[in-house]
Amino acid sequence: MSATPHRPTPAPRSTPSDPSPSSGGNKDRVISDGARAALGAAGILLVILVPAVLTLRTVEEGVTRVQTSNPTPHGYTISLLLYLIPIATLLTWFFRKNPRGSARRGAFNWTIGLLTPMGFLLDIVFGNLFFSFPNKDATLQVFLPGYSFVTGGLVYDLPIEEFIFYVSGFIAILLVYIWCNEVWVPHYGVADGDTSRHPPYLFQLHWKSAVYGVIALAAAIAYKKLFATVSEMGDYREGFPLYFTFLLAAAVLPSLLLYRSARPFINWRAFSFTLLWVLLTSLLWEATLASPFGWWHYRETWMMGMHIRAWSDLPVEAAILWVAVTYTTTIVYETIKVNLHLRKRAS
Repeated sequence: MSATPHRPTPAPRSTPSDPSPSSGGNKDRVISDGARAALGAAGILLVILVPAVLTLRTVEEGVTRVQTSNPTPHGYTISLLLYLIPIATLLTWFFRKNPRGSARRGAFNWTIGLLTPMGFLLDIVFGNLFFSFPNKDATLQVFLPGYSFVTGGLVYDLPIEEFIFYVSGFIAILLVYIWCNEVWVPHYGVADGDTSRHPPYLFQLHWKSAVYGVIALAAAIAYKKLFATVSEMGDYREGFPLYFTFLLAAAVLPSLLLYRSARPFINWRAFSFTLLWVLLTSLLWEATLASPFGWWHYRETWMMGMHIRAWSDLPVEAAILWVAVTYTTTIVYETIKVNLHLRKRAS
């Protein structure tokens, strides 16, 4: 008896046949598909452009942070539309196509339910350690508790926008990935319900993830202690790259446990598109608005000390955050989805 069970190669997703000059039906179908693709691209641009314009308009004309303490009235609050508008757009499509009881909807619910507490944990336990929020007027000024390592207790100084930011971020990222996988680049994914590629295990350690994580952490520590700058703003070599360590753990631990199980089912083109969208949004958010106008700042003691000077000395961790979140969200979702299909098949 073979130690490795035979798994049949899954049939590729069906693709439209190549049009020929004598095939009017195929030609019309290709034109129709092209029109839908063009409308889809226009919709993507609008979903990005509309909230970006609304957010950028919160900056008062001719005003800088030196001239006034409130250069962006409710700017952080309005900027949440960068996630909320894509969510509103895609959630209707998702619920219509995936009724209750479907594996994809179940995987969506489980993924958000598992990952959202991770963002809340970052805020409640480490929010005051890693961040400060100097521009209170950019928010609704509704504050939730966060632990203070200075006073040793809870302090009500975390804007409610922070919590909306994390939960909406997870939902928006997952919906964009699912939409890309099912609509934008479906032929590069695995057909829904096809579990033939599933390995005969759920958890099997992917040691390369751990090795890469240790190398990345060692590099971050070395950079902070040896190459971080010393300026009138302070010595960036002091402290420890704790925020980078947290982000690394958020990506490496799921990858260590789930990567082997999820890898055959990830649509990497859908993942790439989602990652590009997230990075574009986060750079607009942080480099253009949040950092220059004080919506939130990073405490340098816990950063690795590598900055992007042209973007108000933004720490590189700001970009790393969303790479880690997108990667983790995709792995967790695909693992849960295929295992829900396996459970349905076994029942």
